[in-house]
Order: sequence, then structure tokens, then C-alpha cells
Amino acid sequence: MTTGTINFKIDNELKERFQQLAKDLGANTTTLLTMFVKRAVDDQAIPFDVKVKPKLNAVYRQLIAEENAKILGLIPDDATELTQKEMEEYRSLYQ
Repeated sequence: MTTGTINFKIDNELKERFQQLAKDLGANTTTLLTMFVKRAVDDQAIPFDVKVKPKLNAVYRQLIAEENAKILGLIPDDATELTQKEMEEYRSLYQ
């Protein structure tokens, strides 16, 4: 089997932490990266979940600020309790 080289840039601190992890696992970075590549190729997928964090728009940021103010007692909390059905309905919107 012949080998190839893949070069990429990475933050130095992250590189050092990855090297330490490899050492702690009794391996080296090449071995860990090869394991990742083999798994990705075998599964034809990235071997972990990749998700986009939602960007907070102005309305959502305002809602968070209001909730924090309620928690701190800076504004009154006039919320009503939700029923179990309402909770399940809202939860399904965000899953």
C-alpha cells in the first residue's frame, strides 16, 4: 500500500490539544485522523452529527433579554402555565 499526504492548517492550541489526546489514547495524530477518514469512507458520512447553530435574529435576542430580565426580577413575569399538550406542540416545532 502506498501512502499519500494531506496537509491542512489548524489553530496551534487545537493542534497541541489533539496531539495530547492522541498520546493519552496511546496513538498519534496520523492514526486518529486515519481512523476518522476510514470511518467516513466506509459509512459514506461524517462519523458525528454536524449541525448549524441557528443565528439569533433581533426578535429572538429581544425575547432572551426579556426572559433574563424576568428571571432577575427587573420586569414582571406575566406568563401563564402551559398545558402538557401545548408543551408537546411547541417542543415538536423545534426538534
